[in-house]
Amino acid sequence: MRTRGMAMWIVMEDQAAYPGKLMARLVTTDPTPYVLLADTLDEMRASLPPGLHHSDRTPADPDGLVELWSS
Repeated sequence: MRTRGMAMWIVMEDQAAYPGKLMARLVTTDPTPYVLLADTLDEMRASLPPGLHHSDRTPADPDGLVELWSS
């Protein structure tokens, strides 16, 4: 975070690599290898780092995108 500036967790559902799970991927200027997995949205939210700001998906977002969390 200190060297990359703003970071965002992108929460997705039903990704091919993780069927039936919610997946959150950390993205800075590029996607990173850091992924969180959860069975429910409440579990996912509880596993995200504290102090993030929530954004709901918009109609322009790709299918599968659930929500965004940014620093």
